[in-house]
Amino acid sequence: MKNRRLSKPIEKMLPHYDVVVIGSGYGGSISASRLSRAGKKVALLERGKEYLTGEFPDTQIEAAANMQLNLNNKRIGSESALYDFWVDEDINVFKGCGLGGTSLVNANVAIRPEKWVLKDNSFPKIQKDNAFPQVLQEESENSHSDLEEGYRLAYQMLKPNPYPESFPILKKMEAHKKSAQAMNQPFSKTDINVNFNIDGKNHVGVEQKPCNLCGDCVSGCNVGAKNTTMMNYLPDAQNFGADIFVECSVSYLEKNNDKWIIHFEILGAQRHKFDAPEMYVTADTVVLSAGTLGSTEIMLRSRDKGLEVSDKLGFHFSGNGDVLGFGYNTEEKINGIGRGQHLDRENPVGPCITSVIDMRKAKNQEEGMILQEGVVPSAMAKIFPEFMATMANLAGKDESKDGFVSEIIEKKRELESIVRGAYKGATQNTQTYLIMTHDKSAGVLTLKDNHLQISWADVGHEEIFKKASNRIGEATKALKGTSVPNPTWTKLFNKDLITVHPLGGCIMGEDSNKGVVNHKGQVFCAKNGSEQVYENLYIADGSIIPCSLGANPLLTISALSERICKIMAREKNWKIDYSLPSKPTISPEDTNEKIPLGIQFTETMKGFINPKIDEKSKCETPEQFEEEQKLGKSKNQEFKITLTVICEDLETMLKENQHLSKMIGTVEASLLSAEPLLITEGNFQLFVENEGEMETKKMVYTAKLFNPKGESYYFEGYKMIRDDKGFDLWNDTTTLYTTIFKDKENKKGQITAQGIINVHLTDFIKQMTTMQALHADTSTEKLKALYSFGKYFAGNLYDTYGGVFAKDSEFNPSATPRKKRPLRAPEPEIYPVTTSDNVKLRLTRYDARKKGENKGSVMLAHGFSVSGLIFEIDTPDTNLVEYLCAHGYDVWVMEYRTSIALPCSKDQSTADDIAMKDFPACVNKVLEVTGQKDIQLFTHCVGAITGVMAMLGGLKGVRSMVCFQVAADIIGGEQIKLKAAAHIPSLLKKFGIDTMTAYTDTNASWLDKALNTAVKVYSSVLGSETNDPIANRVTFMFSTLYEKENIDKKTFDSFHEMFGVTNLTTYEQLTLMTREKELRDFDGNNIYLPHAKDRLNIPMCFVHGEKNEVFVPEATERTYKRLKKLNPKQHYERHVIEGYGHQDCVIGKNADRDVWHFVVDFLDKN
Repeated sequence: MKNRRLSKPIEKMLPHYDVVVIGSGYGGSISASRLSRAGKKVALLERGKEYLTGEFPDTQIEAAANMQLNLNNKRIGSESALYDFWVDEDINVFKGCGLGGTSLVNANVAIRPEKWVLKDNSFPKIQKDNAFPQVLQEESENSHSDLEEGYRLAYQMLKPNPYPESFPILKKMEAHKKSAQAMNQPFSKTDINVNFNIDGKNHVGVEQKPCNLCGDCVSGCNVGAKNTTMMNYLPDAQNFGADIFVECSVSYLEKNNDKWIIHFEILGAQRHKFDAPEMYVTADTVVLSAGTLGSTEIMLRSRDKGLEVSDKLGFHFSGNGDVLGFGYNTEEKINGIGRGQHLDRENPVGPCITSVIDMRKAKNQEEGMILQEGVVPSAMAKIFPEFMATMANLAGKDESKDGFVSEIIEKKRELESIVRGAYKGATQNTQTYLIMTHDKSAGVLTLKDNHLQISWADVGHEEIFKKASNRIGEATKALKGTSVPNPTWTKLFNKDLITVHPLGGCIMGEDSNKGVVNHKGQVFCAKNGSEQVYENLYIADGSIIPCSLGANPLLTISALSERICKIMAREKNWKIDYSLPSKPTISPEDTNEKIPLGIQFTETMKGFINPKIDEKSKCETPEQFEEEQKLGKSKNQEFKITLTVICEDLETMLKENQHLSKMIGTVEASLLSAEPLLITEGNFQLFVENEGEMETKKMVYTAKLFNPKGESYYFEGYKMIRDDKGFDLWNDTTTLYTTIFKDKENKKGQITAQGIINVHLTDFIKQMTTMQALHADTSTEKLKALYSFGKYFAGNLYDTYGGVFAKDSEFNPSATPRKKRPLRAPEPEIYPVTTSDNVKLRLTRYDARKKGENKGSVMLAHGFSVSGLIFEIDTPDTNLVEYLCAHGYDVWVMEYRTSIALPCSKDQSTADDIAMKDFPACVNKVLEVTGQKDIQLFTHCVGAITGVMAMLGGLKGVRSMVCFQVAADIIGGEQIKLKAAAHIPSLLKKFGIDTMTAYTDTNASWLDKALNTAVKVYSSVLGSETNDPIANRVTFMFSTLYEKENIDKKTFDSFHEMFGVTNLTTYEQLTLMTREKELRDFDGNNIYLPHAKDRLNIPMCFVHGEKNEVFVPEATERTYKRLKKLNPKQHYERHVIEGYGHQDCVIGKNADRDVWHFVVDFLDKN
């Protein structure tokens, strides 16, 4: 069974609503339902996700993935995860996060508090006709009062009822009854919001099934029997036109004349990475119902932003006297562990809570309490036996004391649970208890570093909790088991508590000296005892309850929320239609179809716009836009747009000619508005045909722009993609020609401004990390969506930082792409570098100084036919970039002109070009950015050859240098010498071949496949053949590059990512140097080595693989001896790595252990 989704895509949010409701628990769902029924246009914003029946976690792995932990002002896990734990020093909170709030993960027990509780002085008196005071309890005794009507309406919608007599007997209920008899206390079934009879549509048109007694109520009902607000109030709100949006985290509220501005973040959009302003929506009326913690946190932030509120904000927090405990390893079969999908008809579990021992008639009424039995969800079944055995041993108390024989039997049951699982032995006989009593409601909620913190010193030491623990002991004694307290309520954790019913923080009061809201839920807008309120700001949830209730609070929260809505409507002359049943407005065929895969990413563009005076000066050409950008820059008219592109149906978008997606976001432009403008009705078209120009496509962006004052504009921009000889993919895909119009009756009016905005390289890196799949049920579907879009659009930079990569990553392009791990390094920063001969290079920076380290900068230069990816590849456990960052270095990865990551790698160039043009340009860029006077170099293979040539050519700004495998003396291995002697590169060039490539894939031509066979034969002669054609091609082009045992499978399988094209001109010069056995320029002249004494008089470290067959160890040995003779006082060192070849010193699985410590030791010394 699967019902329709209630939430709308975020891009369908309107800029303004009559009412915005924040939160979707009982208060929020009720407010959305009732105010929609009053004819108001309502939007509901929920931080969590929407879960349909069948989508809740029911395994340990799924549960862990859906958990968030708020600890020490930090969040671990997703902010939208279902199970929301708050861990503080004295009291911890568990609550739900999702559409439906905590109703998704509670036991749905509907109990009214004792009458004396609402008579407590904590509750406000109500002035009626300014004549006499009346407390809420007195109102409840009037069957026609608003509060009593609230209870009646809540019952009508939530449908509470007791566990039916006709259903199977539950062992846990029978055991609880036995405990009540032994304790001489009243026992009864309790009303619970669970469906036992409907098999079809309910009173609001939602499909439900009867309870199947699986017991998984508190991990999320996958049956559709639990009457969460997803089964009643929320679909009812949608039936009456409410717009429901999920994964919207509200930050704070702002008053703007007669409107409210609700500031929020779209979870998953990751707009914070771009320092973008928060999203917002405006409303005439706001109902804050984000729960005790959520509403208080939002109000505290709002106060910090200038909203005038009562000084009582954050006070009188209560845990509702909650106490958790267990009766472990009793002599009674309990069946108290959820079964999930694996039902046992002979041993039904039943709903989580079905009965209570009611001890609220205590002599001291504040010591009254109720004791309920419960169920451990099936997701915890695997860990429960060992957990309970450990806790019983550490903190348990054996309540049976029946002697040695009984103890042996208990141990046998315990062993049975551990060996056979939770549904046998000790844990099958374990009763879970939940007590609600009365605490002192003395907790305080504050903000620390913009994060909510709960403070309540020594709350667990209150005497009432000891008495509650004793009651659990009495109940367990009747069953002859071991009482085990809540694990945190032990000496080990200083008697910390856990509550599942947090209350208070925004409490009701008669005036601002006594509360944050009045009895109608309206927020006080002044201090000093004022009764003045914000007429259109309400709070309706557990945060307004000023003290513990001593009972499950959902029913009272619901009644108070119904009451608030009723009074609100009465005072505003709105009429709420309470008639039932209600029916969905959505057509049946739209409800059960599989939602197609989608994609979402966030992009930011910055630039300048210039105001326009008349239509005659409208820009038509790129040159005209560039002129406007220059004028705008001279006037400092900055324009920044941060938008989230949302494609709900990726397959359709890619197939259709318009390639249309939606977009939302914000614009910052002082020329247009002092406040950020909101993007609405945004459209993004990817690579659409440009009818006016041959072989040209566009990326088109259009949207309406609104600000809180109601001013509006129309935004239009395009990127021009030209497939011609001068094609510049990066420039074309990052330059947006921008026009702003006045919005005139929802049409484009007069032009306001024009200019150019751009995607900057560093922002593009961040953009790639925001890309995520939508509507994916499995990891395979997520990969498929990311791969499809990445292959179509992303380009080379998609391969730089995490995620799933495009076609150049696949040996088999049709295979499922691999998922890369994020690097344990600072977020990369990209710096373009242009050489003196106008070649475009790239530097990637990993700045460890962001983590407080500062050992200076080291630039890495890769070898031939590869790129800087050899230092960044994620397949080893640790790569060189991570290793150097971990040791405090500011790492710069150089991509010189033969790098396969650059388009220029296919062009012909010489080693002299790299040495005399690329190295100076890159070193100077590092010095310019960092402000340092010099840096250190790490070079490998051809990077080492050209790096030494650069130094000998007069390169400045380098204070020390590491050379891997070669330096000034070029002593090749046997295969290298043979290729050099045969002048292979020169011979190939005569046949018109000017490049070779290591890359090949399953779509290779027959000629390529024939070459693959030939090179495998060649590799076999050397003993280096593999089943990977790319590895064999690398061997053919050079020689054996590595010792097989040093390369792990993940790295080997990723060779297609690391090895690629070589230009034969550079190769030709390398073979010339091999024949001469030392450095030469392209024409064979000895222009470098005469300067060795002066220009290599710096500390240098040479590292060589003992088994290197590309350049034999003699190569660096000659250079080392040469330099020691020339500069005997200078520091030179050399290390030969046993068991290593050439490339494995860089990408080897244990290179971090065997090789790189020599590098760091040297760098640290210099």
